[in-house]
Formats: sequence, C-alpha cells, structure tokens
Amino acid sequence: MNSLPIYQALISDEMDGITAISLVTEGAVEVDFQMFDKQKSLQQFAIQDEEQHLLLGCIMRCDFDIYRNNGSFEYFIRYDKKTIEKMATKMLKDHAFTQIDLQHDGNMLPTGMVELRELFIKDSTKGIIPNGFEEVNDGSLFAVYKVNSDEIWDLCKQGIFNSFSLEGYFNTVEVKANKQQEKNNNTIMNKIKSVLSKILAEFASVKAVDGTELFYEGEELAVGVEVADADGNAIADGEYEVDEKIVVVKDGKVEEIKDKEVEVEEEPETEPEPEVEAEEEVVVEEDKPAAEPEYDAKADVDALKAEIEALKSEIEALKGEIEAIKEQLQEPVVEPVAEEFEKAVEHGKTGIKNVDKAISILSSMK
Repeated sequence: MNSLPIYQALISDEMDGITAISLVTEGAVEVDFQMFDKQKSLQQFAIQDEEQHLLLGCIMRCDFDIYRNNGSFEYFIRYDKKTIEKMATKMLKDHAFTQIDLQHDGNMLPTGMVELRELFIKDSTKGIIPNGFEEVNDGSLFAVYKVNSDEIWDLCKQGIFNSFSLEGYFNTVEVKANKQQEKNNNTIMNKIKSVLSKILAEFASVKAVDGTELFYEGEELAVGVEVADADGNAIADGEYEVDEKIVVVKDGKVEEIKDKEVEVEEEPETEPEPEVEAEEEVVVEEDKPAAEPEYDAKADVDALKAEIEALKSEIEALKGEIEAIKEQLQEPVVEPVAEEFEKAVEHGKTGIKNVDKAISILSSMK
C-alpha cells in the first residue's frame, strides 16, 4: 500500500486537458507501446498496409497510481475513467493529438511526421481489448500513431523511444481512503506489528528516563550496537539517560556511553549571625536514683562460716546417734531400727557433702 498521498486528476475548465504527446524512453504509465512494421499488422483494428510504421500504446492508464516528484513533494496521481473520457474528447476537439515532440523537449515535430490514426478507450465489455495490454484496466486511453520518419522509426526499433507520455494541465484533489481501505490498511499494519513484536521479543531493551525504549540485539548495550524503537524504526539521534549513564545515539547506532554528570548545587552565601551574649547557665540538679547497696563479700563469708559451724555441730550430734545405734546393733534389731539407721546414714552423707563444698569455697577465697 502506497504511503505517499494520492491525488485524483480532474478536468475542471477549458484550460485543462492534454496539450501534447511525446515519444519518450520511459513513460509514466509504465507500459511500452507496440510497434508494427511490414511483418506485423494491428489485427484488432484491421489496419492493413504493407508499408505501415504503426505504434500502439497507452496514453493514460485508468485507476493507476503514477509516481510524481516536483522536487519538494512526493505523491501519486491517479486518472479515473470519467477524467480520461473528458481528456480524449478535448484532445480531439483541441487537435492536441497533432502536437508531437520527443522526450518532452518542447520542439514540436513537423506536421505529418508522426500522425494519429486511432484513439480509443479500452472496454472489455465491448471487446475492445488491445493485444499485449490485458493487464491494463478498462477505461484506459490508447492511441495508434503512424511514424512517417524512417529515422524516428529506427530509433523506436532500437528502443530509444518506447512509450507515449502526455503533457497537459489538470486540477487535483486528494483521494481519501474509504472505510474498507482503512480496514485493510489496519489489518496489514496489525500483521506487521505482530511480526515486529515477535522479532523484538528476541531483542533486549532498556528504558530511558524520558520514556524512550531502546531495543538492541545482543547481551548488552555497547558502542556500535544498532538501536530501534518498538516499531523497528531507528532511534532518533540524541542523548538518552539510562541507569545513571548517558547513551549517545547517532545514525541509529550507539556512538558513545558516558557517565552522567552530577550537578553540585552551590550553597547560597549567608551572612554571619550576630553574636549573642551568653546567658548564665543555671544548673538544675536532677533527682538521682538511690544508689544500690554495695555487695559485702565479708558478710557472705561470715554467714557461710556460721552455716558450716552449724553443720559441724549437727554432724557431731549425728556421730553420737550413730554410736548409740551401733551399740543397739549388738542386740537383735527390729525393722523400725533399721529404717532409722538408713535415715541417719543418708542425713550424715548430705551433711558431709555440704561441708566439703563449703571447705572448697573457703579455699578459693583465700
């Protein structure tokens, strides 16, 4: 689908229409004319002449977009069936068909050197279909010219001249795409975007601070790597801030990657504050928490000694009880006596253990 604007040619007044026909090397209608010499005849129109030098060619193709470039603007121009019918009528009325030049040089050939023999519009419904031009749309304008100059005829046979090209004045109006065309265009664009998305999915990307997303191929963004946007178009030249770096892009490639310059804000100068006489500081004594009593190790030792002395006295008493029990053992004993003996023994063991522990602690504190 053409991306350039399309303009429809119009004949709006008496000034519009064909002014001349030129034999050219390459015609805008992109269809060469056919030559008929002694061995060939134009069968469609029963022109029979052993000495004929006839040229059959398309003057203007119907509904065919012709590229134009006026030096500052590119576009396509299109001629519809209605306009072509008007141009053919005016061409005959104004005798513009007699104005023939070569390569649009503006020098009209002498009358009779190249003469018009037929002018017709292709119409398949009426059987008017020139051989060799089947792909040309109905409504296209054709002409048959007889070349009476051997020199020009030889140039035609050599391929120097191979097309007709008209000269004239036409008004134009821009063609607006209809809804179906817009739908088709959208469908095509969606397919293109889908393909691009798949392609870009294989690419890595980074996003600049300004929101621009840079797609690139490879493991990392480096100097010389090509970068594109989400549509596959080359990223515009400029600097892009990415992860505290500045990526410089030129001609669609990374030209440089540099550190971002950190701007240091200068602190505004301030006037020194006037000195203020120091006021006498009033010290307020805060209530202090009561001091914890100091640990008295000597008191603990004395208490432990007293406990040890008590245990010694208790042990001595136990020893006396044991001696008494031994004496009783000389006599037959009963079960209660044995129980009392075991208790006494166990009590004695506990007391002895405590005494040993106390003696150990006293030894370590010396």
